Amino acid sequence: MAESETHRRALVEWVWSVGGLGFLPGPTGTYGTAAGVPIFFLLLWLGWPAYIIGTVALFLLGWHLSSLADSRYQNHDDKRLVIDEVVGYLATMLLAPQFEFLPLAPLWGFAWFRLFDIWKPGLIGRVDKMKSAFSVMFDDVLAGLAATAAMWITAAVWAVIKNPFLPELFAR
Repeated sequence: MAESETHRRALVEWVWSVGGLGFLPGPTGTYGTAAGVPIFFLLLWLGWPAYIIGTVALFLLGWHLSSLADSRYQNHDDKRLVIDEVVGYLATMLLAPQFEFLPLAPLWGFAWFRLFDIWKPGLIGRVDKMKSAFSVMFDDVLAGLAATAAMWITAAVWAVIKNPFLPELFAR
């Protein structure tokens, strides 16, 4: 194999493993999600157009790279591929409640996303079982959307706990 081909493969592995996190021992999906947190803050700082473009670009890149990873490892959704967790976390935070509605929102997003990504209830699990490069990425986006819904419920519960008279206002 030519040296340039070796370098290209190493770069591709570095990207799909999000800087090598997928090669660490332990819960690589959690490591990939953790890598999504600073990426979330960077894209948020750059503005919503950059956030949306960046998330879509990472989704498309991950879709392409997951097919390469499947070929390389002969294992669908190999644990070394964690770019899907980054995209899932970004999907979680895209429509999540803002910080003033839910303190520590990025941590709530992390926890809820990991729960739904591991549990894979309903449609998330059905998409995961499709065993395609697209499903590797899309099940994490669906887990992210479920996590977003859970965050809004958490924010509503937080609002009631923070202000116990809030339900009384709606009763009038």
